[in-house]
Amino acid sequence: MKLMLDGHLKVFEWQKGWTGVADLLSNSSGGCDTYPMACGKNSICLNVQQCSCLTTDHFRAVCDFEPNLGCDVTNTLTCDAKDDQHFEKLNNIKHFASSADMRVPDAETCKQVFLNHCSCKAALFRSVKGSSERNCYLPSEINTLTRLLILILIHIFQMWLSSKSRK
Repeated sequence: MKLMLDGHLKVFEWQKGWTGVADLLSNSSGGCDTYPMACGKNSICLNVQQCSCLTTDHFRAVCDFEPNLGCDVTNTLTCDAKDDQHFEKLNNIKHFASSADMRVPDAETCKQVFLNHCSCKAALFRSVKGSSERNCYLPSEINTLTRLLILILIHIFQMWLSSKSRK
């Protein structure tokens, strides 16, 4: 049994060499939301594992010929560069996290908390329409995110990435 880099847990058996015989965590849909590393780090997964970088301005593919390997950050920030930041907003992005870091009154509060936490790579806000549930996720690493192609009327997903301002 081996945990693969993309998050698959595979069972192997010896048949004149090691052969994969089962994927223990797979589901029948084969969709993006099954594995947190389906497309590597700093990437978005569409449909059935169509991988791309979060944005082309701030990320580049590790390998253009293998987009499932993820993306590298092209400009990193330091904690003392707060005045030199701008935020890029992405809508309808779903994060793999199972529990929120905190409940917040609104999306702007989530964004401000993100600005004050240097270890966070992004802020993801999720609200449920008709409910007081509003959650903020502050991941220290960005694995594969899922772009929601079908608008989910119950949930609102927003994400912010921070990067150096262009001057």
